[in-house]
Amino acid sequence: MSKSNKLRAFTALIIAAVMIFVVACGDNNGTGVGDTIAVTGITLSRDTHTMTVGQEYQFTATVAPANATDSSVTWRSSNPAVATVSDTGLVSALLKAVL
Repeated sequence: MSKSNKLRAFTALIIAAVMIFVVACGDNNGTGVGDTIAVTGITLSRDTHTMTVGQEYQFTATVAPANATDSSVTWRSSNPAVATVSDTGLVSALLKAVL
């Protein structure tokens, strides 16, 4: 596999490894007070990003709608041996990966 393809595969793994969990909460009792405005979507700052070992990239997530009751984002890596992600979405490439 060429170096370019390995980097693309690694990029795909990084994107796949970054999992975003959004939890909306509220009482949704129908009174108009405390009703939940649910998250309807999440958009990442980039769909793909090629990285080499040792590089970092700051992803950002935009939650829709902007007035969602809880728009907090939790970032996680599905394989922290290959790539880590901070609480703010900073991804660090640790190992080469081929898919």
